Parts: sequence; C-alpha cells; structure tokens
Amino acid sequence: MVRRETSFWARVLVMTLALVALVSQAQAANILVFGDRDGDRNNLTNDLRSLNHTVTNVTTLPGDISGFDTVWHVGAFTPLTAAERTRLAAFINNGGGVHLTGERPCCDAMNDTHTSLINSLIIGGGVTVGRQGDSSGTHIINTNGVAGIAQNPNNINSWSPSAPGIILGVSGDNILARTSNNQVTGAAWDSPDMISGAGRLTIMMDVNWFSGGGNRLQVIANIQFFLENAGNGIDTDDDGLPDTVDPDDDNDGVADGDDPTPLDPDVCGDSDADSCDDCVVGTDDFGPQSDVVPDNDGADNDADGLCDLGDPDDDNDGVPDGDDNCPTVANADQANNDGDREGDACDDDDDNDGIPDGDDNCQFVSNRDQENLDGDAFGDICDDDDDNDGVEDGD
Repeated sequence: MVRRETSFWARVLVMTLALVALVSQAQAANILVFGDRDGDRNNLTNDLRSLNHTVTNVTTLPGDISGFDTVWHVGAFTPLTAAERTRLAAFINNGGGVHLTGERPCCDAMNDTHTSLINSLIIGGGVTVGRQGDSSGTHIINTNGVAGIAQNPNNINSWSPSAPGIILGVSGDNILARTSNNQVTGAAWDSPDMISGAGRLTIMMDVNWFSGGGNRLQVIANIQFFLENAGNGIDTDDDGLPDTVDPDDDNDGVADGDDPTPLDPDVCGDSDADSCDDCVVGTDDFGPQSDVVPDNDGADNDADGLCDLGDPDDDNDGVPDGDDNCPTVANADQANNDGDREGDACDDDDDNDGIPDGDDNCQFVSNRDQENLDGDAFGDICDDDDDNDGVEDGD
C-alpha cells in the first residue's frame, strides 16, 4: 500500500568459513539505490549501510551502472523508461543482481514496466506484475525459496508489508513471498532461470515495508545476500553457496578438491580401496546429510576387503564370478548334478524334480513321487535296499 511520505565437524567448519567469506563479500558490496520514494529509499540506504555496504542513493537510474554490485529500485509512481529497462537488463545479463519494487493498483503504470522487464529476462516469461487488486491474508516468506534466499544469512519466514499487490505467473521456488491466501507478493529468480544464464532478480510488491518494522533488516540482508552473489553462477546443491565459493558443490561430504566428480553426490572416490565408491550407497543426494559411507559402500561376501561390486571372485573359490555357478558360495569343483545354472552348493533342488533338497528323499536323483517302500531316509530310486531286509536290491 502506498502512503504519502511521513518519515561432520571438519565439513561443518569448512561450510561455516565459506559462509563467512560470502558475508564478507556482502559487506564490501557497492550498491545503487534509486527511485521516486525518497523516505523509503533513505531508510533502505541506512539499513544497507548498517550492514557495512557502500551505497549510492539517487532518484534516477544513472546512465552507467556497470560499477555497482547490485541495484535496488525503490519506487511507486514513476514507470521505468525503455532505456532504464535496457540498462537494468544488460546489468543482469552481465551477472548483476537487481531488486524491483512493485505495488498495489495505485501504481499499475509502473507495474506494467516491471512486467515487461521481467518477461524479457526469465525463461518462459508469463509473469504479470500487479493489475490483480489488493492482496489479503498474513504475509509469509517461502522458506524453500530459490538458492536458499530465506536461509542466508538469516532464517526468515515472514515480512511486514502494507497491503502489497499481487504477482501472477510465479510458482515453486521462485515464489519469495505470498499471503496465507496463496497470493504471490514477492518473487526471486536465479541465474539458471534467466534466458542469459546469468544474474539474479527479485521483486517485492510493496514500497512501504522499507519504512516498516518487524524483521525488515533481516529480509533486506537476505535479499542483498542473494543479489550480490548473482555473478557467482549456479548453486548445484542449492545450499545457498554458489559453486564458485562452495567447498562441496554436490554436498556429498567430500571437498571438491578431493572429489573425482564434484557435481555428482553418488560418486566421491574410494578412500578405503575396497573397489567400491564410498558414495555408491548414498543417503540423500544433494541434501545436507553426508553421502560418504566407506564402511557401508557395498557387501563383501568373502570378507577379503574387496566389496562384491568390484571383487572379481566374491566367494574366493578361485572361479571368477562370471564363470562361477555359485558366485557367492565357495565351490571350486563347480559340481552341478542337474546341469542347470546353479551349482549344487547353492541349488535348492539339486535333481530338479521340484522337491527342495531339504525335503527330498533322493537329493541327487529325480523322484517327484518320493516313493519309499521301507519308509527309511532314502526314496526307492536311490535306496540300495528298498525293503530294508539287508539284501541289496540287485541281489
């Protein structure tokens, strides 16, 4: 709403150091703030300076903005000119980060120029800024927003606008803010969302929040953090650390310098030399859990220190697995009574008569009927004395 101006421990340590490095970069940012809302613009400038940024505060977008790290627009009534949209688009396409301020129905002329700029930059377009009336409901930050925007450097889940406008055509992690009625009031796009593959862009549909209370400073800090790292490119594991400064791009628990495939969480090397990759079992792909489990990276049937996946002889019987009729049961003689694919040592039915060996009264002679005249342990077909009279059958 527009009011007239009134006023694993080593891994954790590495990740923490990387985050500190990013915050340090943010503290050194050179930021441009421009737009027609003097009071709100001044408040934002003061907030950004309190975060140790260098800020240039002007009403009109300069002709050359290439020297800035990020650009914040704080306006309501003045539409962006075609020339200004061109400069902002070029800035983003060159890896810069831009924040836009949208508004409620009072300011749809400006909203329309934002619509034009956004759709010229993002893949698929289809976004409409404003022209949907006023939003309603409580105001929520999407904690699953793109590139960890709601987690770095602060964990935020709300903001405090005054009757913001509505955005259409935004979904998933590109939603930055919404109401409890699921009306989108803020959006963020990362470099993979951009046609050029570079830059970052955010928009919030209210200008007065820069003069409001609540967690304003934390929200500003998170947006600035997100925008400032636009030029760093893709964040493979979506942990809020761009790959250029992330020590573990795939979040598998192995530092990129030691990882043979730093973008694949299921491959990280064989530190225990057991012939199985330590991450072959895995836990949560790109998620926060470590995928390195060298002690559980595959079965080792013969306990010879080589996991079965890479062991050429899983039962250590001297017969290679590809030629072994019982690859996990040692049987150097390869005995196979019924000539099927399984050797006797691992065959549940050695005579292939349909009777499991444990129940078969002639384990190695097929006798489906299981006839046993004298009722002893052997069926007639394999019993040398069918009537158990002490005289062998042949005699």
